[in-house]
Amino acid sequence: MIPISTEPPLYTLFKNKPRTLIPTILTQILLCIIFYLGILINLQLLSLLASEETLVRIISLLLILLLLSMGIYATYQKSNQPYNFYRTYLQIDKKNIPYNTITQIITQQNILDKLFHTYTLNANNKPLFNYIPQETDILPYLQQMIEYNQKSTAL
Repeated sequence: MIPISTEPPLYTLFKNKPRTLIPTILTQILLCIIFYLGILINLQLLSLLASEETLVRIISLLLILLLLSMGIYATYQKSNQPYNFYRTYLQIDKKNIPYNTITQIITQQNILDKLFHTYTLNANNKPLFNYIPQETDILPYLQQMIEYNQKSTAL
């Protein structure tokens, strides 16, 4: 269980929403189309009455649209979760990461990041922050917080 912090975050970093939403939603739509086409192919191989086939098509389409809407909702909720910086730790996706566990920080950019003008910060060879706008240079701030915590724990 995550301890609830009574202190307000020192800094809050928000993700780039278009970078978070657009590729994921397009992928989900593409997968739903492929899944529905697979259902249609299987229906052709079955010997069903026309009314039964129509009913199965409608039900499967509704179920796929329901799954798609749930996926879009989950993606939207995840895109609204900010990265919170506290005095001794980071809060990322409801997980607390102490600064003293972060040793190596690398910025990385893939093709979609270049298209949406974002980047990713990797810490200890794992993604730490995704979809950060290029206008926000968070690396110096993060390094400063890590150094501050290393000095305060050394005292």
